[in-house]
Amino acid sequence: MKAAARGPDRLFSQVRESPKISHAIMGVFFKQADAAIVTRAGLDTSRQLNPQLETQLTVLAESGNLSDGVSCLIPGTPEKFRNSLSRAIMHLNKSNGGRQLYTIFQSSGVTPFKASYLEGLEELLREQSRLKTKSAKRK
Repeated sequence: MKAAARGPDRLFSQVRESPKISHAIMGVFFKQADAAIVTRAGLDTSRQLNPQLETQLTVLAESGNLSDGVSCLIPGTPEKFRNSLSRAIMHLNKSNGGRQLYTIFQSSGVTPFKASYLEGLEELLREQSRLKTKSAKRK
């Protein structure tokens, strides 16, 4: 929205959603699309599966650090189970099976929640709202 003065249709001849991250990435790789917006984890996974992507594709821009998911437990979950589950999840990256799970789910890992992690999302939403308002006033 920042680069497109009056909306993405002014910058791109066509905008479409792909059902999977890999489809979007491969569309760019095979020159069926000029660009794709994907998660860093999705791009990294695709690069691991197809090393040619590393040399053929270039990251043009990146957003701030945004969480792509949050896992929660109901308040009545016993503390012993919560602690045990938390330890197991935090150590998944130390085993081959755990790393494979991250690859399958196109994730780079798990981090304990901190309120500051929401700042990037809040800023993105504020900027989107500001740009939408600005765009609406031009019409």
